[in-house]
Amino acid sequence: MRRLINIVFCLWGSIAPARTEAQKSFVWLDSASKSMLALGQYQDLYQLGRRAHQQGSDYFAVSYRAGLAAFTLQRYQAAEDFFRRALEQNQASAESREMRYLSLLYLGRDLEASKVLLEGDRLFESKPAQGVESFDLDAGVKLSVNSHFGNIGYVQAGMLQRLNKTSRLRQAIASLWQDKNNDGFTQYEYFCAYTRYTGAGLSVRPSVHGAYALFNKAFSTTVPEFYQYSLGPTVYQTDGRYQAENKVPGTAYALNAAINLSLQKSAWTMTFEPSLHYSHTRYHYEYNYHRSGVVDSFLNGSHLGTESYNDNGEGKTSDTTVQNLYGQLTAGLTFHLPFWNEHIRLRAMCYYVFDDHGNDLDFSAHLFAQLSKQWWLHAIWLSKGNYPLAQNAEGIYYNAGSAVKERWGATLQWRPLRKLSPMVTYQHERQFPFAGGETMIFNCFYLTLKYTL
Repeated sequence: MRRLINIVFCLWGSIAPARTEAQKSFVWLDSASKSMLALGQYQDLYQLGRRAHQQGSDYFAVSYRAGLAAFTLQRYQAAEDFFRRALEQNQASAESREMRYLSLLYLGRDLEASKVLLEGDRLFESKPAQGVESFDLDAGVKLSVNSHFGNIGYVQAGMLQRLNKTSRLRQAIASLWQDKNNDGFTQYEYFCAYTRYTGAGLSVRPSVHGAYALFNKAFSTTVPEFYQYSLGPTVYQTDGRYQAENKVPGTAYALNAAINLSLQKSAWTMTFEPSLHYSHTRYHYEYNYHRSGVVDSFLNGSHLGTESYNDNGEGKTSDTTVQNLYGQLTAGLTFHLPFWNEHIRLRAMCYYVFDDHGNDLDFSAHLFAQLSKQWWLHAIWLSKGNYPLAQNAEGIYYNAGSAVKERWGATLQWRPLRKLSPMVTYQHERQFPFAGGETMIFNCFYLTLKYTL
């Protein structure tokens, strides 16, 4: 069949102009595309639509039917292209609008899909949108540049569901962990966001993000012991050293609740999101100590003698509980650059986090670029202070114990590969030093696999 299609296109230019070329191509393409769709020859129909577009003969019926073939073959980017051209050729086609809307949803281009809702009086109701749309799995490692700090492992599993034509539910669970010389943490996270597209380019997304962590901070203490004390007329002078191995085990959990409002107008998308953080931390100190040194005794300025001492012991403090409540206001602006078919977006985000004692002003910048029909790029830069921060669009929560100070990186995605789309991410991360020590630096590598049903 494909060979026959190529032969027919080659003969078009050699047939005598008894009828116009447009008339001949329309009659044959209309008949052939209708027959292929009825017979379920989706691959041949898809190729027919591609060749017709290359020859400038993609009439409305051909574009629409080729779009149906591409959608059935799960080539959603090609389907979106076909349905967009079908709408350019017939703006009254509710069927083409419906299928372009679904193609955009399958591609994850939510706000673009929401705009399609306003481009006609109604949606064609032939295709159910309910069901699980995709699964994704992330795994990676943060490699510590500082040799005495441990690497951090990370894994996340997520699911995206279409509840109906205008609602989606995103859920994800994640874990990250660090362990080196009995010093580290394990953290578990859950993220859930419900998105409702109301039309007019407006979406509303309430979300909740929880984190639970088990941590154990281990450190050594060595201090000199030099002091004097008196027992009656005798004066004692101690000169020694106190050494201790300390552990600070504890638990922490945090909860973030937010509601996001996004409005897309023309090439601009505006975002506003108020949210609240609550954090609860409980910990105590455990220590094993060793004291050693000498004690000199004096009476009326005369040295009476020297005695050595050697002492071992252990101890534990009672639990300490710390609770905090933070507010966060997030504002963002995304601009679709008016070239390259609007496949480049720039986004700037500002995060104002505050409590009764102070505040932080954090920033992030994003670049989204569709490099080709299959390759996408997302570059990011983040500057963060000491306060907790939630980036609910990405499903990332930095709790109060997070030491992230600055992060930049890029994600390269290959999509769509029928059903499976891989992504690779590199990030460079700088963290605040603990207790005035050196700055921690991590090189982060992640692999993501997204499976679309």
